[in-house]
Amino acid sequence: MNKNFVASSSLDGTVKIYDVRVDSISAVQEFISPFPLLSFDISCDNQFVVAGSEQVDGNLNKKNNKSFANKGFVSDDQVGIFIWDARMDKKEYAVFTETHSNDISQIRCHKQSNMRFMSGSTDGLVCLYDFSETIDEDDAMLFSSTTDVSIQQLGYVGSNSEFFYCVTDMNTLSLWSDDCTLVKDYGSLINEDDSKGPLIDYAVNCDFNEANNSLYLTTGDISGNLDVFNVEIGGVSHLTRLIGGHSDIVRCIEFNFAHNTAITGGEDGLICLWSAI
Repeated sequence: MNKNFVASSSLDGTVKIYDVRVDSISAVQEFISPFPLLSFDISCDNQFVVAGSEQVDGNLNKKNNKSFANKGFVSDDQVGIFIWDARMDKKEYAVFTETHSNDISQIRCHKQSNMRFMSGSTDGLVCLYDFSETIDEDDAMLFSSTTDVSIQQLGYVGSNSEFFYCVTDMNTLSLWSDDCTLVKDYGSLINEDDSKGPLIDYAVNCDFNEANNSLYLTTGDISGNLDVFNVEIGGVSHLTRLIGGHSDIVRCIEFNFAHNTAITGGEDGLICLWSAI
């Protein structure tokens, strides 16, 4: 997405896009779903918006005659993946309701193909889709696999997005091929013994650097210290430590690999800019 735009999703069921150049608090585009939303992403060409919902009471959806993309909901429809086409007037393109059984915590659009994406859920299921030929949910699903653990984060890895990483709510990390074959299970990231390396209380996130084809993992401790690791097939190796910025849990980090900088946000209410990463 253009650097002048900021996008957000909300439990109010909307995805909104804002233009920072406009002197207004109003969104320049808004996409509305009948379910509260927990996750979303935008396709590589900015044409499609894909969002995943929180689990809801399917009976209420049926009772209230809710629908999306001309599809009504039945009592079994408790979570949904909603797809909008930003070029269309009504924008509603397709909805998938049959795959996941709990909150959809992650949506990630493919880096090269505008009609491919993957979803991850607290039900432990990862699903990869391609809706270029059909919007039928069963036919659009390419592959699926279960991690048996609630999924926190997903992301494509590789020059052609031929792999993806998975971070779970149990703070485990794994690497998969795009046919949902497990490549490497790194196990738990938690480390409570500083003689074995940096203390790790939680995973913050992973970031893939396309320039050098490298995957980086950032972890944190409860005091706000951060550690960055290089993730390879053979294992995880420590690169650098970010200290002195935060005093509480860090919830997010965004790297600018071209300028060797990063920005972080934490529960201490601070946003920190780091240089020479």
